[in-house]
Amino acid sequence: MILKEYYKKEKPREYLFEGQFGGKYSASSLRNVLEKSIKKAGVIKKGTSHVLRHTFATHLY
Repeated sequence: MILKEYYKKEKPREYLFEGQFGGKYSASSLRNVLEKSIKKAGVIKKGTSHVLRHTFATHLY
């Protein structure tokens, strides 16, 4: 499983996905990662972390 491999390699201390120097990701870092991922996937619509959160919650529902 990819998540197990990540956990073994990165050994996060406080958060599952930590920033470059530990601790939580900043809002701007998260926004940058999301924007790059959207472009790489070829998605035309704009997306935000808030929309992603609601989309995931709807999917779980």
